[in-house]
Amino acid sequence: MIKILCLANVRVPTEKAHGIQIMKMCEAFARRGAEVELVVPRRRNLIVTDPFKYYGIPMRTFTIKKLPSLDVARFGQIGFWIQHLSFLLFAIPYVIAARANVVYSRDIILCFILSVVRVHGVVFEDHEPIKHRRTYAFLLRHISHKVIVAANLRALYESLGVSVKGVCVAPNGVDLEEFNVVSPDPLLWSRKYGIEREKKIILYTGHFYRWKGTYTLLDSSRFMGEDTVIVCIGGTAGDYAEAQRYIEKQRLTNVYLVPFLSHVEVLSHLKSANVLVLPNTAKEERSLRYTTPLKLFEYMASGVPIVASRIPSFGLYLENGKNAVLCNPDDPTDLALRIQEVLSDVSLANGLVRVAREQATEHTWEKRADSILSFVQSTT
Repeated sequence: MIKILCLANVRVPTEKAHGIQIMKMCEAFARRGAEVELVVPRRRNLIVTDPFKYYGIPMRTFTIKKLPSLDVARFGQIGFWIQHLSFLLFAIPYVIAARANVVYSRDIILCFILSVVRVHGVVFEDHEPIKHRRTYAFLLRHISHKVIVAANLRALYESLGVSVKGVCVAPNGVDLEEFNVVSPDPLLWSRKYGIEREKKIILYTGHFYRWKGTYTLLDSSRFMGEDTVIVCIGGTAGDYAEAQRYIEKQRLTNVYLVPFLSHVEVLSHLKSANVLVLPNTAKEERSLRYTTPLKLFEYMASGVPIVASRIPSFGLYLENGKNAVLCNPDDPTDLALRIQEVLSDVSLANGLVRVAREQATEHTWEKRADSILSFVQSTT
């Protein structure tokens, strides 16, 4: 049996999407017969729910090990680096002693150090480049095996002179079983939020960062009919407050903000909306080229039509008029028009949903785990 150590310098559970991704991948590796241990720092956490329950994982098919760390990440950039360094100091000897077949992590510094000291089976999961490209290339050259989430990273590697020989492209995934046990609830919006039943719900879930295009979606509300309501679920407390101030300042009346919900709670909201929106900006490189958000594949599996920005990040997965309707990024007027196009054409919406759901079956966590395990076993 292959033994996999998954190391992540994150709180578990966490309100951020990477928590879902990490837990679901550990589950998927375990379902494929691997012995999996998730190694995380011991940190203060306001979310006290059991991680397996929080992420809707019914069976404890893997274990979670918490290592000591200086829990000062909340004190800004310096605090973050102190906490990170303390985690590394405990994680590195733990990994060396564990003698796992595979050491899997999205922490480039940890993977670099482990590779330099010749730990066997180190695999770095790369989600986006760091700002300092020369440092990025230097670190990558010392890590033999890399799983890249955004396919466009492959071209960046080549431009930086980093070999793509030991690279596996594996975008994020979705748990189809979760969606199969959840039914649409047309009364959810009136029951929980007091929204009139006849309103059409345009839903965005996730963080309210500007590069996610949330404010473009908020601005698009000016160009929609009175029968349409935009609902945004998520955001940190600070981002939520900032978005609320923006709504009040701009006097936007057909917009609802909903504080962060657990992953399990979000599923019923996704399936009960009329349109799901991915309004990412084209003004920032991470959005334009290197994002493959979890909600992209969740949206595809939801049975609800998608409207998304026409950007290279989504180009491999979304095709205009086939499985989504694409809009000009950073253009609230065009975004509103595309949403109205989907709402007004039932035949179009049904066709988009049918193709998207079919394609989502190719992006399950289990198939992603199969791809990565095959890559690891053939190259390590």
